[in-house]
Amino acid sequence: MKKMRLSDGVAACMRKRAGGHVFRLVAIVGGGRQAAEVFYRRGAADLIVVFDNMEEIAKLRRRWGNRGDVLFFPLASGETADTLAEDGADTVRQLLLNRGSMQADSGLGQVPGVGRLAAVHLQKQDSFRNFLRNLKGIVIQATAGLCAGIDFVCTGSGAGGTFSGVGLEVARHLIQPLSDVGVGVNLTFQVLDATSFAGLGHRVGMNAAATVATLASYVADKGGKPYDRVTRSLHLTALPPLANDFASRNELVALDEQAWNCTGLQRQLGIETPNRALDGPLGNVVYRQIEFFRQLAPESDVANAVAARYLPELEKAIRDSTPVRELVTEVGSDTVATQLAREAISVLITEQPFIDDNEFLDGVRRAGERLSCEPYATLKTGERFLLTAIEQEFFQPAACLDDAVDRFRLVRTIADRTDAELMAVEAEVSTLRQVIAELEAKLLTTLGRLNRGCWFCRQARLQQKLHESSAQLRSFCDQLMHREAVHAALSEGLEAVGVTERRMALEFEGLRRALECFRPRGHAMPDQSLFATLSLNESWSELQGFATESREMQIWLLGSLVQCVTLEGLMVITNAEQPTVAGVVERLVSGDRAVVCPYPGGTAAPNGGQQYFVLPPVVPALARELETELQRRLPDSQLVHADFCRAGISAVTYRVFRPANLSELFPGSMARDLADARASDLRDLLFTDGTESLFALSDRCPSGL
Repeated sequence: MKKMRLSDGVAACMRKRAGGHVFRLVAIVGGGRQAAEVFYRRGAADLIVVFDNMEEIAKLRRRWGNRGDVLFFPLASGETADTLAEDGADTVRQLLLNRGSMQADSGLGQVPGVGRLAAVHLQKQDSFRNFLRNLKGIVIQATAGLCAGIDFVCTGSGAGGTFSGVGLEVARHLIQPLSDVGVGVNLTFQVLDATSFAGLGHRVGMNAAATVATLASYVADKGGKPYDRVTRSLHLTALPPLANDFASRNELVALDEQAWNCTGLQRQLGIETPNRALDGPLGNVVYRQIEFFRQLAPESDVANAVAARYLPELEKAIRDSTPVRELVTEVGSDTVATQLAREAISVLITEQPFIDDNEFLDGVRRAGERLSCEPYATLKTGERFLLTAIEQEFFQPAACLDDAVDRFRLVRTIADRTDAELMAVEAEVSTLRQVIAELEAKLLTTLGRLNRGCWFCRQARLQQKLHESSAQLRSFCDQLMHREAVHAALSEGLEAVGVTERRMALEFEGLRRALECFRPRGHAMPDQSLFATLSLNESWSELQGFATESREMQIWLLGSLVQCVTLEGLMVITNAEQPTVAGVVERLVSGDRAVVCPYPGGTAAPNGGQQYFVLPPVVPALARELETELQRRLPDSQLVHADFCRAGISAVTYRVFRPANLSELFPGSMARDLADARASDLRDLLFTDGTESLFALSDRCPSGL
């Protein structure tokens, strides 16, 4: 049975439902959670759409390359806040016109109102309008008409001006064509609060609080058709204050995305969510507090270890791909002949007193057929390949290393056999040309003797000899023409095979050189007993194009090929004293975390929330032992395992709680930020749906504020 690729398996687990495929669309808006692409870009999303300013999009294009499943939409390129204000309400326009000028694509002014105007301006772009018109067809095509549902994730940070102003507008526009598919749509806003961005602007707290108010009001508002098939959720999380430490923020965002979206956790949340959704209008609003354990090793060291395992396998595969003559039983050419008119030799030998040598030879040599040749190779299995179409035969990437080696070996064998056959035909052509040259010399001698005497004195014997020599020459010329046509066809076929052979060789050698760059030289790498990787044979499809990826993406990709972590690896992650299940669980429950994120708003939830532990993937037997031990220690907690280690190898603890009223929705500093936003002279720019959305939310929810 064919092995399923790692990313395919993850995608299948997450998106399959009975009767069809669940289409996942991810909108990454702004830079706050762009690192989430590490999770989504390989198998966990059917389509990614990115909305940001032109400068950030240019960076992402360089980093990601051109991919058919990623679309980019620049925001407010070349616009100023004043030009965007022309499309705004009177109050917004007056607010912007009474202030200093500003290039709109410079972070959208770090204010949601400018982002909202940029989203309105986006609707004027032909590329975005075409995308909206085609979105329904994209979903149907991607799911082969068997769409069982749509997961739509809109992710970003509420602290700035991009997601806070653009995210909701983008969601509203995309929901319309998604609803037209006729299946249920799950819309989830994944939002990072302002804590991590403290110090980067004096409005980040107000922006985040106003964004939560706007999104919570939208989530609580069930609306009407065509939205009756849409469920809306808001997931809020916080990271520690990291200011300008973008690398650490991106690392934590990626780890969070990997853990939060794992199949096991989503299954557990899927059991709880429908029940809690009925507990008032805030039932679909979720806060999560995160704790990260130490990573098993720096990502670069993990990549080094994986590369060190793969290099010997790859080098052996290259050695094993030498030609095997028995794989190909025949190399030849199918020839189709079209008859041409030519004069009989008896007609060429006229009764005129003089026969021109050149005219006579041209008449004898004139071809009687037009030949069309197609070179082929017949395999030991009886299968036949057209050599000129061999590139199309191997157009699809190999599914595994064994398949790639078999292909390379076969192509090299065909190349060797074709080259040998070509040399044999060249020898035949050379022999025929020599024979023809000798016959032409004899024929010209006979023709000269005839031309030197009077025609009536010529003997019938000389005429007969000329006729026989001409017929023999014509026969050999016909043979030469046939062999030259075969030679030309084989040469064309050999060139096509050579192109394919060189392409395959470059793929092997390119991957070898790329992995060689990760070979550890003079510094430590993690103990290889800490984790197990997929074999190179199993991970071959994941490594397609590896050599052309950026160094950063190569590190992430090699890390994703870690199949599971051993008990010894869990001991390192949790800092347990002994590699035992009890020791690991003890440190999970009470050990020191490497990073403890604050609760959103800085205040713990009154109800404590549900606790989940997300560990790296392990073998099933070890997973059962860990779960049994944790249930013994903490019966109310849940233990699940990540689907892969692409974003890093660590353990993550979540405390998930759902606010019951507005005071829990805006805890601690968020309540103060919300009050400041309502009192600000910029409140019409902070609340993109207007402060009426907050009043509507107050009407629907228990107050508590």
